Amino acid sequence: MCGFAGFVSFHDNDVDNIIRRMSDAIYHRGPDSDGAFVEQIQDKTLALGFRRLSIIDVSENGNQPFIIGDHIMTFNGEVYNHVSIRKELEALGHVFKSHADSEVVLRAFIEWGLPCVHKFIGMFAFAIYARKEKKVFLCRDRVGVKPLYYQHKDNHLIFGSELKSLISHPSFEKNINTQAVSMYFQYRYIPAPHTIFENTHKLTPGHWLVYDIDSNEVSSQKYWDYFDYFDSGKKAQLEDKAYIEQGKELLQSSFDYRMVSDVPVGVFLSGGYDSSLVAGVLAKDLGKDISTFTVGFKEKQYDESSYAKSVANYLGTKHTEYLCSAKEVIDIFNDFPKAFDEPFGDYSALPTMLLAKHVRKDVKVALSADGGDELFAGYKRHKKFLDYHQRFSKIPNFLNPLLKACIKPFDDAHKGMEKLARVNKLLNALENPQPVNLYKNIIQGMTFGEASNILRHHVSDGATHFDEAELLSKLTHPLNAAIAADYKTFLVDDVLQKVDRATMYYHLEGREPFLDHRIAEWAAKLPVHLKYGAMGGKHILKVIAHDLIPKNLLDRPKLGFGIPINEWLSNELSELFKHYTSKDKLEATGLFNVQQVERFVQCHLNGKNQAPQRAFVLLAFMMWWEEWMGF
Repeated sequence: MCGFAGFVSFHDNDVDNIIRRMSDAIYHRGPDSDGAFVEQIQDKTLALGFRRLSIIDVSENGNQPFIIGDHIMTFNGEVYNHVSIRKELEALGHVFKSHADSEVVLRAFIEWGLPCVHKFIGMFAFAIYARKEKKVFLCRDRVGVKPLYYQHKDNHLIFGSELKSLISHPSFEKNINTQAVSMYFQYRYIPAPHTIFENTHKLTPGHWLVYDIDSNEVSSQKYWDYFDYFDSGKKAQLEDKAYIEQGKELLQSSFDYRMVSDVPVGVFLSGGYDSSLVAGVLAKDLGKDISTFTVGFKEKQYDESSYAKSVANYLGTKHTEYLCSAKEVIDIFNDFPKAFDEPFGDYSALPTMLLAKHVRKDVKVALSADGGDELFAGYKRHKKFLDYHQRFSKIPNFLNPLLKACIKPFDDAHKGMEKLARVNKLLNALENPQPVNLYKNIIQGMTFGEASNILRHHVSDGATHFDEAELLSKLTHPLNAAIAADYKTFLVDDVLQKVDRATMYYHLEGREPFLDHRIAEWAAKLPVHLKYGAMGGKHILKVIAHDLIPKNLLDRPKLGFGIPINEWLSNELSELFKHYTSKDKLEATGLFNVQQVERFVQCHLNGKNQAPQRAFVLLAFMMWWEEWMGF
């Protein structure tokens, strides 16, 4: 697990220092060692920088950039099945100098080209310079566990594991993408391929990018897409028992792969179904002590530590519990805008950072259970969506304009008020009652109209994978379309970004055992009743979990990884909130309709805010602005 950065541009007089600054900006991703490669290519300069967190083959043989003949690579991530691929390559005549999976990746590329990615089971992002072809190849894993940013502008290409590296290049221009600002306030994150800066992109998961150095042209191609694996319902279905057995085998294979490491590995355990299933499968299958970790809070309504402890006791894991106070989470605020170099408004990042900071004292790798809710309809909002969809589908289309006309005056009379956020969403749903649009309105923090209302300049709404998922809803069950949209939006750019930044900031590698692409492909084809069935969401996972852990230890209301953000914003964090949302600071950004935002701020300070996550989204943006843009 590592981080890398690089660029191709016209001759830079200070190229060694530039690539050093770019890689040092992501020191936290790899404090164990670093490296750089620089080469002049006619009138251009190519540079690759690398930071290493040693996990597999911790010797110097695994250091990067990795060079084999005319191919030079920087690689971030893990390919868990590297041993079997290595044997295949050895049979073809390759002689290895290390036991690192990074060498397997580069030799696989040399042997098979970019299609080699189809052989990989794991999480990865890499950059390969092919000297003879004069091309740079960038690639990101199927799901998007590992990040990769790039900017192609004028005659340069700049890329890296985090925006910090790009910002450190002298040619990078921090021009705000106002459309992305609108999307941030709608979703609490910025969906790929968009970023907060103009002309700068996230490489879309399941894609590779090819940069031709001579022509300065970039082309990208999709090699995997979750949407492609949903059945239209015409294929013969298996019996439920057969799907359950398939699930057990896949989960065991995936979870075991994520234990491949030359350093200690632990498991994040909340006591819920997903994390308990990870711990349960590993405890049973590996037959050795599993280290589990959880974080709890003194506020009982947010504390899951007792549930985690009960599961850990049953499984016999080596369990560590951290009970945290509000002060500890507030202290993390100092690191928050540094860790997230793009505006990020999910406040569950704070306890995730706190857990990562503590866990890193004991292990170097930790498994989390993210992805289970997205793959198997585990969120409360999935039930809400099914209920709403059933109701909306009964309304004749010709009545929608009439209902909208009846509701609109209430919206106009209280425009921008928090308590009528639901009215805005209802209006949007009536305007476009298609399944995925309905789901989007459920999960959005703000509608596009509300986001536009707080911004100074009008922008068009940006394209997202919700648009593609709407087409999918014509081929499969509406719930499938909704969770497919979740998987390619919220999972990638909220959940995975949160876990990657929170863990790597403290030099901890996070692994996602539910996000093996084989599980995703299998889950997409499952009958809907095995996702949302008699036991509610995640039906099939619950059936499998009950074979390992007593139902009474798991069957409880879902809390999620939350914190009492409303109470803290009104008390411990109130001065911080006032500081960052002052009129002077809001005006300094040049982005906001300050009068509208001040109205919202005052609502919150007066205790009339019914959507505290909106207050945090604003606070997080302003903290980001001060850290990365200045005032």
